[in-house]
Amino acid sequence: MKLVVLVLSGLALLLVQTVLLIPSQGSAGFRPDLLLLLTLYWGRVFGQGQGILATVLAGALLEFSSAAPLGATLLALAPVAVLGASEQQMLAHRTLGNILLALPATLLYYSVLALASQVVGWPVDWLGGILWTLAPGVLSNLVAGPLVYGGVYYAGSVLGAARTGPTLGRVQHLAL
Repeated sequence: MKLVVLVLSGLALLLVQTVLLIPSQGSAGFRPDLLLLLTLYWGRVFGQGQGILATVLAGALLEFSSAAPLGATLLALAPVAVLGASEQQMLAHRTLGNILLALPATLLYYSVLALASQVVGWPVDWLGGILWTLAPGVLSNLVAGPLVYGGVYYAGSVLGAARTGPTLGRVQHLAL
């Protein structure tokens, strides 16, 4: 059931991201990376194994809908999955800390994507990328983060979210 919800959520967010949130030409606009947020929070709520599954699904969906070098989006989502599945909390307030994880996740994603593009020979304007891509992306993801986190958290409460703890085989329920 989790896989069905993940696939349907991924397809719905891809549709929203590619069709409804198209920025006007020449402006950065409000365009959150909804599949990045899904990957981050799915791993946060459901644990490392489900986070990896979400990474592969989101990476495949983004591969088919972006002009990035082949495999770059999946590579860029890998550190996001690790961050999402980590047991560490940024702040004492868990919900706020989980939502603020969109900041380092976005920074990691765009950095790895730019590096992968540069490795395959694509020109990368680092200053322009920071001003016109990274900064609006971070702000958009911080605004959209609570909505995606709320949806994934609700799915976790309905589907029975459980994470494997530091000890193999021991299951800990989330205390969000």
